[in-house]
Amino acid sequence: MIVCHCHAVRAEEIRTEVRLGAETVEVVGARCGAGTRCGGCIPAVEAVIADEQARMRAAVPAPH
Repeated sequence: MIVCHCHAVRAEEIRTEVRLGAETVEVVGARCGAGTRCGGCIPAVEAVIADEQARMRAAVPAPH
């Protein structure tokens, strides 16, 4: 699914950047361009970031 139409950035590309350490819209934007032109997609970019961060937390096994 395309999240940023100005730069044709897909959700999976944003998820990849989050897995590589991007934690904010600004960092994601610097890496792939999402949210850096008109800004209309920023809420969607934030949602993808939050969702991927939640997935990553859920995937980490609980300490014993």
